[in-house]
Amino acid sequence: MRVLHVVTAFPRSADDVIAPWLVELLKRLRAAGYDIAVFTSAYRGMGDHVFAGIPVYRFRYFLRRWENLTHEETAPDRMRRSLLYRLLPFAFVVAGMVAIRRHCRRHRYDVIHVHWPFPLALLGWAAQRARPARLVTTFYGAELRWVKGSSLPFARRFLAWAARRSDRVVAISSYTAAEVRELADIPIEVIPYTTSLPAPGAAPVARDGTGPVLFVGRLVERKGVANLVEALARLGPGGPRLEVIGDGPERPALEALARQLGLGDRATFRGKVPARELQECYARAA
Repeated sequence: MRVLHVVTAFPRSADDVIAPWLVELLKRLRAAGYDIAVFTSAYRGMGDHVFAGIPVYRFRYFLRRWENLTHEETAPDRMRRSLLYRLLPFAFVVAGMVAIRRHCRRHRYDVIHVHWPFPLALLGWAAQRARPARLVTTFYGAELRWVKGSSLPFARRFLAWAARRSDRVVAISSYTAAEVRELADIPIEVIPYTTSLPAPGAAPVARDGTGPVLFVGRLVERKGVANLVEALARLGPGGPRLEVIGDGPERPALEALARQLGLGDRATFRGKVPARELQECYARAA
């Protein structure tokens, strides 16, 4: 079975920190015998390449200098700061629709899997127009938050349309599924992204309640790590420690906030860590 995953951004190199959970999913699908490919946006003119054995097809949508709506920061974070970035999504969507239609005329897929349907559902629609395929749409919750806070009158109707026209709708949590059902009363399958199982042979770790509070993810505004840091400060000196794994554009501001609140060594920002070390972090967390 050939599956094309449509995403806003995807790792550009082995040390890129974008969506490691999605990369792991695709690796495992590929190991299970599925023929996997990724369709995503370019970054400053970057073309097609292969990542971890997976073909990655990138579409151009603007001049190289400003072709950075995604990847380093989320598109909403960029759009808040500049009129140019508020206009870029129109070029992004139109160019993406044209490119994926052309791509799917040359390549046959059994399934088109759209991640983050606002606005990528339009690319899924264009792919199906080029060549029939089953359409799967996964909701992560972030797109629902953006739509709820949007002043665009059509935003909710757009997501309802995206859900109803999909052959299968997936949500990553029961909470997200309930929010999607508010838009469209349709069957939704809940498939959460969880932490990995312990590595074979790993020694069990005894939990005594003294482990740190652990955050793992990309440090962008919408992840709410600033709220976590502020909550830790409110608990006072007797509160738990916080361990932050991951990197991103918000890291300097978060480290400054932790210093400002006097957290000292109670808040540790470790950046990206190797996979096995990450499993150890999960094991000893509170």
